Amino acid sequence: IMLSYLLPLLLTTIILLHSHVLRCEAFPVAAWRAEFFLSSSAMERHLSTVTSLHVHTEDEHGDFFDVEAARRQLEMLVTGGVSEGVNNKEEQQAPSRSGFSAVVSPARERGTPLPEMPTLDVTLPAPGPLTTIERERRLAEIQLLSQLDEGDESLADVWELWFSERGPQAAALLHKADDLMNEGPDHFPEAERILRSLIEDFGVHFAEPLNRLATMYYLQGRMEEALTLNKMVLSVKPWHFGALSHIVMVYAAIKDSQHARQWAAFRLPNFSPGKENKRRIRWVERAVSEATMLLDQRQEDTNKSFGNTDDEWISDQMQMRNVINDNDDDSWQ
Repeated sequence: IMLSYLLPLLLTTIILLHSHVLRCEAFPVAAWRAEFFLSSSAMERHLSTVTSLHVHTEDEHGDFFDVEAARRQLEMLVTGGVSEGVNNKEEQQAPSRSGFSAVVSPARERGTPLPEMPTLDVTLPAPGPLTTIERERRLAEIQLLSQLDEGDESLADVWELWFSERGPQAAALLHKADDLMNEGPDHFPEAERILRSLIEDFGVHFAEPLNRLATMYYLQGRMEEALTLNKMVLSVKPWHFGALSHIVMVYAAIKDSQHARQWAAFRLPNFSPGKENKRRIRWVERAVSEATMLLDQRQEDTNKSFGNTDDEWISDQMQMRNVINDNDDDSWQ
């Protein structure tokens, strides 16, 4: 009798507690992490971080996320399922043939998207086939870019990589031109000759000669030429933090405050030790994502022209062999 009395009361209590959890509107921004969404043990960590909840939660960048989506997410966690917005961990990552993945923050996905860069009104010839050496250098560049959310230590390595993208001889000439520019206007003609020669020899997809020439033209007051070269650099490397900073200076010099403000939002934010540096982290995420996507596109274009890489061909052959072996095993049965 006592059990029959207590059981309905216990069930009612559980239902009320369950309903109370489902009425929670949102998580703190810091609690949203895709890797927690799929395990039952993660539910306890999420519930322990729920604080005073509001209709919307806004971070320091003015980003909002959908409270209804948060409610559905919590409900699926409680019931052991997977929400509509996050089917699995893989859907939170953009697959990449280069080995890097652009992770999409769930809060960012539901909030205001990152602004698009202003249109670059320049047209460059298509780059040549992606060589193995160029691919390895681009992968190293992506790796160095990814370290910029931890500080400025890798900045010098990024610059040196950009200088050496066409080998040690081209890098030596670039350093010589840079030294001539630092010696003053009397040496600008010789520096320009070297930079133009590098552009002629290696093409416009070797971005650093373009960047150095743009800097020299700015110092000479040749603003329209400097602006065009900056746009060319950013067409090749949208994450080139030198060109992103310099194009703002050029627009400011020609009194185009509208474009100067637009481009200022894309400069590499300063890193402040001991602070969260969220703007810097977001810049790095975007740079890595763009560099990875462009590398994948180059690889795809090269494959269309020459076929798959050796590694991909070997992988395909192994898969075919496994299929044949499986069929042979079935035939004996």
